[in-house]
Amino acid sequence: MTTTLNVTTRPGWPTEPPGDERDTLVLSLLEAVSPIIRYYAELAHLEYEELSQDATIHIIGVLDAGVERIHNLPAYVRLRVKSRIIDKIRSLARHRTISSDAPVGDEEASLADLLPSPYCTEPLDVLLAQECLQEIEARVTAPAKNHQRARMIRERWDTALASVEIEGRAAQCS
Repeated sequence: MTTTLNVTTRPGWPTEPPGDERDTLVLSLLEAVSPIIRYYAELAHLEYEELSQDATIHIIGVLDAGVERIHNLPAYVRLRVKSRIIDKIRSLARHRTISSDAPVGDEEASLADLLPSPYCTEPLDVLLAQECLQEIEARVTAPAKNHQRARMIRERWDTALASVEIEGRAAQCS
């Protein structure tokens, strides 16, 4: 039993495997852009090999797109690879993340240690809030002429008091 391999190609892609001439061209163009790759790898603290692989893929893409109308192929490839590297650096800069557990500066403190936690309450803040509420309590619990308004104020008072008690039990900051 024999099996035939059905090969489909995309427009602009070579129908036969690339030869030695094409490989030599890719390597020579990669050699022409290697100073650019090295410069931007050092500048942006990126891996040279990673940028070199991206450049190789881009060079192959340029060759696959057709080079018949290009008068100075090495200059064109240098420009395209440089643009691709700059785009990659910009993209990485936009999406750069820092772990909140990573040490900050020379100290052992991390970013998480420096940022205030929304779940912790300073003891002084709780004490001041309780003192303010005690001052207001006398006014709230005083007899009022308008019973409906007095009831609404007491409900708000109870809600405020309950929220301070909940925050008072929150995690203490260190």
